[in-house]
Parts: sequence; structure tokens; C-alpha cells
Amino acid sequence: MYGVILALKIFITILFIAIILIIMLLVIPYNYIIRGDINEDLKGEIEINWFLGLLRLNALKTSDNFEIKFYFINFCVYSNLRKNSNKHIEKNSNKNRKISVNFQLLELDTLRKLFLYLKDIILIVKPRSITIEGVYGLDDPFATGTISAVISVIKSNFSAIRINISPVFDEVILDVFIEIKGRINLFIVILRTVKLLLKKDLRKIVLKGA
Repeated sequence: MYGVILALKIFITILFIAIILIIMLLVIPYNYIIRGDINEDLKGEIEINWFLGLLRLNALKTSDNFEIKFYFINFCVYSNLRKNSNKHIEKNSNKNRKISVNFQLLELDTLRKLFLYLKDIILIVKPRSITIEGVYGLDDPFATGTISAVISVIKSNFSAIRINISPVFDEVILDVFIEIKGRINLFIVILRTVKLLLKKDLRKIVLKGA
């Protein structure tokens, strides 16, 4: 009898810790950094940190590779590169999954709701800072000058965007580095998404087939 009570106490304790951890994962905001190198070889990286770096997700995309790593206290606990041997199995299992959209059900009010949802999500993940550095030049000097004028307007109206990018008028070149930093609250994103999916007219749009 004592062993059963002890096992029950251990189970309740583990369940309580798991619930607290799930609540923390949802409520505590995530810090994210998005980096991109735009040149001959396109390269992008996303880093998401949670709770002072206790959990960290890194996704790196190069011209010939895509890598995802998940860290717990700086220890890599998952990497998609370790599962390359099972890649063909995953591809075959995904072939039977289909998601189709019935565009006939799209109405003006439905589009308005989708637009408001996307607007809310953009405001939630609004970056705290954006850095753009590098050089650019198009084959048409007039187009290069037009882009330069647009960049000047952006610099004067958006203080959070730091742009240090120089136009080149006598050469076709593109070498730009972009870094975006911000925070996101997963609980609010899920709440907004669930609220959207609860709308009857929107649930009819997406049809899942076998």
C-alpha cells in the first residue's frame, strides 16, 4: 500500500512539474534573431531563445543544405542531420497528407478576418530592431537611384531600422546582410489562432484529405 501511495505522489509531482513547464513555455516570451546574407549564395539563419537561453532553436539554410538544431543548456539534443538515413521514409509518409483549400467559400468578410489575423500576428512578432548593411547595384542606374531614394525615406521615418547600405551605379552587385531582433509570445499567437479557427466560416475553407 505504501508503494502505491509513493508512486502516486511521484506521478502527481511529475504531472505538476510538467504542467508548470508547459505554462512557462507558453507564457514566457521568446527572443528571436533572424539573419540573412543576400549575395551569390543565399544564406539564412533563425535563432530562437527561451528563458535566458535555457532552450535554443537554430535553423540554418544555405544554398545546398538545411539544418535544424535544438539545444538545452548549450547541449545539442536534436539535429535533423542525424536523421538523414530516414529521409526517404519521411518523404513517403508525407505523400498521403493533403491539404486543399476550397476557394469557392472565400468571401469578403472571410478575407477581412484573415487580414485582421495576419495583422495581429505581425504586431505580436514586431521586431525591436532591424539592421541592413551592404552594397547593391542594378543594371539600370535609374532603378538603383530609385531604391536609394526609397531607403532614405525608410531611414527617416523608422528609427528602429538601421540601414547602412550603399548604392553602386557602375556595377551589378548584391551583397547585403540583414539582421532582425525581436520577441514573440507563443501564448498570444496560439490564442489568436484558436480564436480564428473557432469561426465557423473559416473552418469550412480548409479541407483535409487522406
